[in-house]
Amino acid sequence: MRGQRENDTVSCQDESWYLYWLAGVPGVGIRIMRKLMEHFGRASGVYKASCGELKQVPGVPSAVIEQILCREGRDRSHRNWSALSRKGIRYISYYEKEYPERLRKIFDPPVHLYVRGKMPDQSRCTIGIVGARDCTLYGRDMARLFGYRLAGAGVQVISGMAKGVDGWAHQG
Repeated sequence: MRGQRENDTVSCQDESWYLYWLAGVPGVGIRIMRKLMEHFGRASGVYKASCGELKQVPGVPSAVIEQILCREGRDRSHRNWSALSRKGIRYISYYEKEYPERLRKIFDPPVHLYVRGKMPDQSRCTIGIVGARDCTLYGRDMARLFGYRLAGAGVQVISGMAKGVDGWAHQG
């Protein structure tokens, strides 16, 4: 369960880390995250909450509360956060100002983004190209062609950078 709460220190006092940690807690999806954020106001508030305080949030199962308080999960989040930083990858949560406004407005937007490089220019036309990781040769060629032609026309191409269609679109 939880270690000594009083000695709980975080090397990354940045609210972004707390959001990263909360989004990675097993059982915390968008609905529970919203409930917790509405109740505590900030992810750091959730992190610092006691078991009793967490039980006051309606709709949060006790199994999820246990995961929130889990020391091993917190330590794992620190290690993963450090690894992201070493790789030059930034984490952006739905709850941060840097989260793209156009993405925020779609139905069921992602809770978090992992960004390497710069964010897209909000004033330019943008398209997302995503697809199968194990794509066919035709899928690979089409993704690369679409990426090439769209970028050549000044359209920003965005993807999840996964292997397959996403990666081929960026190579184009």
